[in-house]
Amino acid sequence: MTSQDTTAAQERLARRSAVHQLLCKASTAPGVWSCCNLPFAARADVYKHIQSAHAVKVQELARDIILSGDVCSSTPSPVSDFNKRRAPKGSSDSVSLSCSCPAKSGSVLLFYKYVKIEDPHVLASQQQDLCAKLELSGKLRISREGVNFTLAGNMADVHKYMQEMSNSPLLSDCDLGTSSADWEKRRRIFFKPSEGCRHVFDGLSVKVVKEVCPFDASYLPKDLVAPRSFRPSTHLSPEEFHRAAVHAQLNPDTHIILDTRNYYESSIGHFPSAHCPPIRRFSSLPAYVSANKELFEGKTVLTYCTGGVRCEKASRWIGENVPGIENVFMLDGGIHNYLEWATDAERESGPSKETVRSLFRGANYVFDARQSLASASATPISDCTACATPTFEYTKCSSPGCHKIVIACAGCSSVQSLFCCGSCRDRIGLSGSVPREWSCSCEMDRRKRLLESSVA
Repeated sequence: MTSQDTTAAQERLARRSAVHQLLCKASTAPGVWSCCNLPFAARADVYKHIQSAHAVKVQELARDIILSGDVCSSTPSPVSDFNKRRAPKGSSDSVSLSCSCPAKSGSVLLFYKYVKIEDPHVLASQQQDLCAKLELSGKLRISREGVNFTLAGNMADVHKYMQEMSNSPLLSDCDLGTSSADWEKRRRIFFKPSEGCRHVFDGLSVKVVKEVCPFDASYLPKDLVAPRSFRPSTHLSPEEFHRAAVHAQLNPDTHIILDTRNYYESSIGHFPSAHCPPIRRFSSLPAYVSANKELFEGKTVLTYCTGGVRCEKASRWIGENVPGIENVFMLDGGIHNYLEWATDAERESGPSKETVRSLFRGANYVFDARQSLASASATPISDCTACATPTFEYTKCSSPGCHKIVIACAGCSSVQSLFCCGSCRDRIGLSGSVPREWSCSCEMDRRKRLLESSVA
């Protein structure tokens, strides 16, 4: 690299650092920014605004950074395979599954644990080797704050993985060993196995990340990475959550149910009367809650998500940052374990027992090619965009560069292109690539709904 190349690289790094400084100053809450009396709900939007409206300030800051010697070296530092992007930029995971595996030939695990990890890269290497040996696929996220894993394989290999992990130091305080009287039940609750083959994922992805589920890297309650026996009792079992949710529906003045997932997840399934924020990323949840504090003040808050990992942080953050809240609880094991409990409870109902019916409506969105999980008695709450047939199924918008979910039955998605909105449909046939800053009309509407709350 020539000296001229080095200077250019340093200038780029300095400008990037300068924009980042202004970005931090513009932040009013996690996921929300304000600059020049304009509100922003997307990082890309405020980033672009700063670059154009404050170009002179950016240049001045960049010059100061270079003169101070704080700009990083232009020589790229080695990047571990565990830190690289999982897929090419602009791409997204498949939401359809096509394989010849028998329906019950394999299993998919979904589990997490907040625990202090001294060297995430060492654990990542160990997990890479173990999963490769057992021919497992999936997504494994490891950080200094813990792990968030979902993986799949045939029954025998998944069982070997659970056995290996149950006896590992990482899960030593979870009491998953065979010495426990109810070890099989404890493992089922912790690992959350469900039907599915190894093809539900496009291979194996092991990554070292800042957070196991992106929320706010600066927020990590000390008790969260402590052994479970030292944590405050905020978790409700599925049965306890069921009773609390029934009470909440009957008493909306004193209780509120909050769905901490993204809007496209709740669109195919949620608890009745739950507040479902118009967020596309978990990191935007604090902004939604902060803008709608009046909904939560003086109430008991019941939170839920897919498997529990998001609620661990969300419930604590709400309790610490929203004044006047009575209590904050989370559904232990998430929707997954609730549906498992409800299925068992319905099966065991009889003349001598109280009849139990699942409160959850629709299907539980999952981040793999199976799309969703639902009980045998569940009925869809969403309709096909094209023919209005009730369905759990979905596809992705056919517009290049748009990866938004479009509710679509199998019949419609297999024979026609489907779009999330008119602006994406109108882009078909246009020449040139999609500009980075471009957003379709339904995405702009979503951001507007979030901003209307944020500036209220």
